Amino acid sequence: MKPITVWAHSIYTVMETLNLFGTPIILDRRVFDTQSHMESRARYHTNTVSATGQFEAHTDPGSEPAFEPLVEWTVDLASKTIFPNARVQSLWCWSGVDYANPPHKHPNVSWAAVYCVQAGQPDTTIPHNGHTVLYSPLASNYWDPGVDHLRTQATWSTQLKQGDLLLFPGYLLHSAHYRGTVPRTIIAMNLEWIADDAHRYS
Repeated sequence: MKPITVWAHSIYTVMETLNLFGTPIILDRRVFDTQSHMESRARYHTNTVSATGQFEAHTDPGSEPAFEPLVEWTVDLASKTIFPNARVQSLWCWSGVDYANPPHKHPNVSWAAVYCVQAGQPDTTIPHNGHTVLYSPLASNYWDPGVDHLRTQATWSTQLKQGDLLLFPGYLLHSAHYRGTVPRTIIAMNLEWIADDAHRYS
């Protein structure tokens, strides 16, 4: 597991440098013994159930037994690294050889997750093909040399490999596109936390 902090910009003072507003993300990897079955079920939910042939949302994460090991692992990881009592609120599948998911956020959730079931075989002539791209929350509508660091550090891109699980705050704008000869298959999730008496906000 690799805890990562991105976009931790600095404020310079006479005496010290302060790193403020870092964005935590978590990247871990696990390939399951049932990976091939998980992939076939993810493709089924994408290509058979979905009217568009690309996307299908599950409001009940427990509706597909093939995904239960992934859900349990994600909940355990999030509960240990972010905050206790994590819960997968919803999940959905993407699978195909030519698709694009434009920049978007996940409103009304605290964290989101993307699990790479199968990375596919992306066309390497296309920039960032098969990558998951996160956009800095510090982006500005105004530019001059004083905020040039926002422009040059505005994105973080990674090509997820089979078994990679990426967790990030739901407020982060993110996107992905893929074109290749083998379907790229991912399972995406929204996470929420259930406060117990010891962690309840007053």
